[in-house]
Amino acid sequence: MTMPIILRFTGDGPPPVTDLHRLHTMENCKVLEVAGRMVLLQADQLSTEVLHGLFPEWTVANMANAADPPQPHPNPKVIISSPGESQ
Repeated sequence: MTMPIILRFTGDGPPPVTDLHRLHTMENCKVLEVAGRMVLLQADQLSTEVLHGLFPEWTVANMANAADPPQPHPNPKVIISSPGESQ
């Protein structure tokens, strides 16, 4: 089963071109997007474990472990004012 994986380059400067090339040519991994120091991949679980060892200057995170976006408050505060009353 494949899953979306986020890689973030933590070294100095831009990500090495050689690393990006290796990511594009790895079996069982598909590069979906490259944005600056971040790479979004589609990979299987075994590939995720291999990525940790092959790219020591990159952090690897499963998108399922990434923080969910904030949700709206389930009980929003409603302010009711009388006609002619300013808030």
